[in-house]
Amino acid sequence: FAKVPPVVFLVNYYGNTFPLSKLRVQTAAALKQRYNGQFGLFGAWPEGIATGNLMGNLAAEAMCYRSSKVAVGCNNINLDRYSSDRLWRAMGAGAMYMAHRYPGMDADFKDGVHLMTWSTPDDMIEKVDAILRDDEKRKSIARAGTELVHTRDTWQHRADQMLGMLNSKV
Repeated sequence: FAKVPPVVFLVNYYGNTFPLSKLRVQTAAALKQRYNGQFGLFGAWPEGIATGNLMGNLAAEAMCYRSSKVAVGCNNINLDRYSSDRLWRAMGAGAMYMAHRYPGMDADFKDGVHLMTWSTPDDMIEKVDAILRDDEKRKSIARAGTELVHTRDTWQHRADQMLGMLNSKV
């Protein structure tokens, strides 16, 4: 792709394999309908549906996130405190991330501070519209999210957490 559109959705298509697979398809359809040429769908999808496939190319993925105005996310499953690693990659790359709300999310992020959340495709479109109109807020959320993941969600931090859990069991 020559130019990254303002709104991007980097996810793969898996048919109806997972509990939220249908929601992913609905999300992609809602974004394409609302933003059309201002929207990019990147991932492994049936031929002719996606803008391109950046999966496995971390440099291109980071550039896409960094160059977008809003990166939308939607997990395939809805588990407590579970998110795709794309959430951290997008936020780490500097994107303003719009995540589908999952259980326990508030233990890790503050909605409207580190990222924004949505519950339904209609809710998502409304929130994407609003944040695209407020560049200051969008940039502030992107900066706060990036700073959070760069300071709290490093490999060293995760290793220290795991060691702490192991040591507490001994």
